[in-house]
Amino acid sequence: MNLLNMFNLGVRRIGMGYKFNLSQLESAFSNNFSSYIYTILADKYLSNNDLSRAYTVAKIGNESHPDDISGKYILAKIYLLKNQIKEAHQLLEEILDRFPLHLNARKLLIEIFKKQNNNKKLDCHILELQKYFPNEASIQSEPASAMLIEDEKKDEGKNVVSASENKEKVNIEINNNMATFTFVDILITQKHYGNALEVLKILENNGRNKERIQKKRADIKQKSGK
Repeated sequence: MNLLNMFNLGVRRIGMGYKFNLSQLESAFSNNFSSYIYTILADKYLSNNDLSRAYTVAKIGNESHPDDISGKYILAKIYLLKNQIKEAHQLLEEILDRFPLHLNARKLLIEIFKKQNNNKKLDCHILELQKYFPNEASIQSEPASAMLIEDEKKDEGKNVVSASENKEKVNIEINNNMATFTFVDILITQKHYGNALEVLKILENNGRNKERIQKKRADIKQKSGK
């Protein structure tokens, strides 16, 4: 079975748990091609097996938001569906260079290396996977199609940071591109309080909402008992 068959068109991602009106999404996107709604619209097209439109929307969105990890990930999945493995590989590597905790991107790369019999890179990424996600030790026997059809909204927290809860801080360099309040919430959920505080510090230095930052710090203090 090739990768195109493995990665079926029944993918869902953040936001697809809600009912979106396709015509309204199309109208909103056509009025503003730089809108982040492109990721939802591209997924909607994928759910309708309209790969051509999904690709067009994802490409436009990626050009407007070249640093958007969500956009890169959906475009990588589209490339896989188009059997353009080289392009998918490149995008997935870009995602992991910026955000090593992206579980699904790591899994897709592992599947690519399996199919290519690239044992050197396969072993490297499996080691990285187990470093950040020790509970994913059974990755080699998990079907890729099962991973892709997960409801990523429901699993967002554990997909991004599911390392051992006994570790307060995972060993990762956090940069400005990774610093978002969503990432803070994920880290808090997974009890990585040290990393969450580090991200909040970056947000503070970037002049983000001080009141929100203070509330997050108070939440971390309460949850960590410090």
